[in-house]
Amino acid sequence: FWTWRTEEVLDMVEWMRKFNQPKQRIEFTGFDMQYYSGATDELLHMFKGDEETENKINRLKNILSEISNRAQLNRGVITIEDNEKKETDAIISLLQKRIETATFQTVGKTWLQQNIVIIQQYLGSNNYAWRDKCMADNFLWIKEQNPDSKFTIWAHNAHIPVS
Repeated sequence: FWTWRTEEVLDMVEWMRKFNQPKQRIEFTGFDMQYYSGATDELLHMFKGDEETENKINRLKNILSEISNRAQLNRGVITIEDNEKKETDAIISLLQKRIETATFQTVGKTWLQQNIVIIQQYLGSNNYAWRDKCMADNFLWIKEQNPDSKFTIWAHNAHIPVS
């Protein structure tokens, strides 16, 4: 993504890598729901080997891709056909049940459930106000998972209100 492809971001990531040696002390966590692929990739990774669930996630990725392609042609406005809404809701419901019954550690389940939230946020997005609200909600969720941590937030100027 264009905002990430800078020398400054590369320098920051390389500094973080060095700083975290030999023991991890800081993390870099994203919270934007503009793209769903990170969420679906994480779901696929965690359910690797569960063919039925993998197939459902791949189907969800295909539907999301169709929605995204349409949005690109429609100035970023996401439109969801009735059949797509019905199918995505069914897949998401199934994935939520699979996460609940999986043998993953609780922390892993919590993050997977948040990936579902990211997908739902993506499907509900149609303007900057929604996206900004979701990013704020996602940041608060990350903070809740790490109550003793300190945070630095980086965002594009368009997302930071000026009074």
